[in-house]
Amino acid sequence: MKTRFNASAKWFVLVYSISLFVNQVNAQTPQLTVKQIASPVYCLGQSYYKFVIQASGGVVTVNKGIIVADTIKNVEAGITPLIVTLTAPNGQTIKDTMFLPTVDAFPPASALTPSYTVCKSNPLPTLSAFVTSSNVTVDWYDKPVGGTKVATGSLTYQPTNAKTYYALSRDISTGCVGLGRTPASIIVIEPVCVFVATTKIRI
Repeated sequence: MKTRFNASAKWFVLVYSISLFVNQVNAQTPQLTVKQIASPVYCLGQSYYKFVIQASGGVVTVNKGIIVADTIKNVEAGITPLIVTLTAPNGQTIKDTMFLPTVDAFPPASALTPSYTVCKSNPLPTLSAFVTSSNVTVDWYDKPVGGTKVATGSLTYQPTNAKTYYALSRDISTGCVGLGRTPASIIVIEPVCVFVATTKIRI
């Protein structure tokens, strides 16, 4: 049965505590506590989770994501659960298995963005983005991937330089973003003089 989550939920926390006693005198008891913090954005193919862990008496390994200090990052939602394993020096293990929520929200359609050609002496035009829903806005970037966000939550952008900018659609209610950025270019051309042909006639 598929579990649905309210897209307006910002986060939730589940805490698991498991301990395993090692049959050794004065040995440190392996302990594992996983604090699960869900991504605030539930988007199909875009939801990643972060888990803060507290572990002692062993080495922690995971079957998905990466471990950075005390955090498991970039855990992608899917049918495969996250399995955190704490292995003690004597080979005994503690395992914690977490099934991530099913993600139902779909990303919005990409924005439509016309490009412009302007004469060198004229001011730069305002870029516009057209979206398919009133619940969708646009964030503007200076590169197709990565780069700098030059405007947030606006269907228009007034550029300061003639170049190509990129519009990324974003659903206001779910936070889901479009699958790609749409380019909008400003091309500056030199003024073109009108050519007048003349012919001398001998009278």
